[in-house]
Amino acid sequence: MLCALCCSTLAILFGAAAALWYRPDQRPSAGLTLQHLRPLHTTFAAAWIYLGGLTVVYFHLFSRVEQPSRAFMLRLKVQLLLWAFAGAGIIVSLWNGRFSGREYMGAHWSWSVPIYLGWILFAWNYFSVEGWSLRRKPVYIYMWHTAVLLFLVAFAEGHAWLLERIGGNPLRDVAVQWKSYGPLVGSFNLLVYGSMGYLACRMSGDDGPARSNTAFALLFLGLLNSFTNYGHHTYHLPQSHVIKWVSCIVSLAEAVFVVRYLLNVLACLRSAPAARGDGGVRLIVLFASIWSFLHVGAAVIISVPPVNTIIHGTHFVVGHAMGSMLGIDSMILWAALLYILRHLAPAHRTAVDGAPVGAAFGWINFWMLLLVALFWCKGLIDGYLRYMGPVAPAPPRAINYFPGLFLLFGLALGLGILWINVSWTIALAPRLRGRPAGWTGALPRETAEGRERFGGQI
Repeated sequence: MLCALCCSTLAILFGAAAALWYRPDQRPSAGLTLQHLRPLHTTFAAAWIYLGGLTVVYFHLFSRVEQPSRAFMLRLKVQLLLWAFAGAGIIVSLWNGRFSGREYMGAHWSWSVPIYLGWILFAWNYFSVEGWSLRRKPVYIYMWHTAVLLFLVAFAEGHAWLLERIGGNPLRDVAVQWKSYGPLVGSFNLLVYGSMGYLACRMSGDDGPARSNTAFALLFLGLLNSFTNYGHHTYHLPQSHVIKWVSCIVSLAEAVFVVRYLLNVLACLRSAPAARGDGGVRLIVLFASIWSFLHVGAAVIISVPPVNTIIHGTHFVVGHAMGSMLGIDSMILWAALLYILRHLAPAHRTAVDGAPVGAAFGWINFWMLLLVALFWCKGLIDGYLRYMGPVAPAPPRAINYFPGLFLLFGLALGLGILWINVSWTIALAPRLRGRPAGWTGALPRETAEGRERFGGQI
């Protein structure tokens, strides 16, 4: 969790420095350009999502075993050391101008090796506890199984450009690149969706939401969308229109089921007995549900091929991507981490979910709404002007205020996130040594009665 919060902080700091490049009079020095800062920002933003999801998975794994083996703990420590080494190497590499030229994998490919090795160790730990069988398992176990394996395939495919047959053919290179990024994003989405289902089951004491038809439909659509949504990024390539419309329809279906899934989780949490401190978790899940509604509308606009032609490559897509990662993925992870922190740091209740933290989440959502709305407006204006071509009217004067508003809204949003990160780090740091009391707390199907009833299949 500390590594996740650290990556979130780095993403905010590098993002703030990158935002300054929209104002020539305030650009940072130290030889850093937007080409240096943008991949640093996106790399650590993705690392925050992955590490936040893995925190929830490891919390589950530790609740399954009375005492982890020495080999398990050794693999965990080596995994984190490998990723810390890769993170430091990526910062140094990009700072010195060693770029790969790839989207979302901007650092030199050699730093992907320790990341991949670390994930293999995580997969080893996961399957050593959870096993391979999915018989009578709740949907979040299905999601985590899929995410673990999907990353291994997609991350390797994302480096296929190193092969001459791929990298030497620009059209094939672009198609394979974006096809690999679909499952890669799908892997962290499934980590997050699984974390949401796990959180609902832990808080309510009922695994009904994790066995519902809606949950399994979301699993199926999320996996299918991972392999089809690359069509959104390759509309400009010579490819069949069938690919474009399949991407459109599957993405819209998944967006609808994400909303339905979150509503089911909210209903489950409302029906559960209220516990002290649970109000903050429920509020964050509510925020995630509201953001899901907003982004269903944005997904409709982005997914329709003719409309996508107009807005693709504009700030509208940037706002949608950033809003999804913060409003949906990050909100779900913050809710799950808050729940875990209440068990790990009971003596730091004010720092974990006190009034200042609650106010910070209200602050975050307010400024995020303004920032996403700003990006959407800027993207629609730019897309319309580009579509009109030579007969386009002059850009409205209001567009000149975009750099200043971007800085204001973005920095205000970043301050709120930094407040959360610092507060939770202070609360968590003293717990680095030792296993807190009350770590377990099994679900109904994890009790002795449940194991007897379901033949040991949890």
